[in-house]
Amino acid sequence: MVKIFECAALSSHVYHHKHYSQFALGDIGVVRDARPLVSGWGQVLDIKPILGDSSPFYAALYIKFEKGEAKNAVVAIRGTIMTSIFDLAVDAVSWTSDVLGYGESDHLPAYMALATAFLHQARWYLKRYFPECYNYGRITITGHSLGGAIAQLLSLTTLPYTSVVFNSPGCGHMLQGKTNPISLVHNIDATYGFINKIGETIGNLSTIEVLEQEQEAKEIFENIDEQQMLASLKTYSEHSSDLKGLTERLKAYGNTVNTVSKFRETKQSYLKCEQEHTATHWYELKEKLAKQTCGIEAILTAYAKVIGAQHSINNMLTTLMDERYRAFALRAIF
Repeated sequence: MVKIFECAALSSHVYHHKHYSQFALGDIGVVRDARPLVSGWGQVLDIKPILGDSSPFYAALYIKFEKGEAKNAVVAIRGTIMTSIFDLAVDAVSWTSDVLGYGESDHLPAYMALATAFLHQARWYLKRYFPECYNYGRITITGHSLGGAIAQLLSLTTLPYTSVVFNSPGCGHMLQGKTNPISLVHNIDATYGFINKIGETIGNLSTIEVLEQEQEAKEIFENIDEQQMLASLKTYSEHSSDLKGLTERLKAYGNTVNTVSKFRETKQSYLKCEQEHTATHWYELKEKLAKQTCGIEAILTAYAKVIGAQHSINNMLTTLMDERYRAFALRAIF
């Protein structure tokens, strides 16, 4: 049985965030040449992801050992590597265009095909070398963000494995025809997360309060246009393969700009930007244009910090390890 905090730690580790996963699980070993570990979690290096860890898609197989025996296996799928608000947008755009191959982007792969291939590769490896982990009850799929969305689809459209996902966009609006039971999906979301509000959430849903930038995120949500938000849900169900649903969702956030502009960090970013323009570009930019540029930059920076803080798998893992959520984090998912 795999616990919720273990899935969160492995969802972090697949990003190579070793400090955070070590905090929760201790050292994660490596499995080479099908040699079992004595105890603990190990990342299997005998099989390689379809693409390397610097590519848009990356996944890894982990096995948990007790007294030299393989007990459970987890396939973790990495989400988007985020460094700015523009990378956060990649999650939304990728989800509506490239995940299921609807998009026309040349630089992003058809993630579902790659993920499905990796899952079958991992399953073959377990069947051959660790058959005690081969059955459905001992294989779990996990992931954060876009990786979590793909994990859900694997559970529902391929083999009936349980998926435990974190701050994942919803995928209910993309399902067609007969699927595996949606009860296989377990969503763990930040209460004031933004990316997890994209799409239609299905399956089991639990929320946790991520403290990092929580007050700012709460203020943003309190000023969202509820009518436009509800309208966007309908738009998603009717336009799952284009960006119309996303556009409608962004309109709902329009009223929050004034709120964000009052944040202390927004004002600090504005002052910093204004000083830089004054020091290096005063001869190129008119004062009014410089202020407009700094204002936009400051607001985008503030949004990025709030959205990123609430979305972060590492902040979610830290929250799960807090005493408030200890009982929940130790819950085993079947």
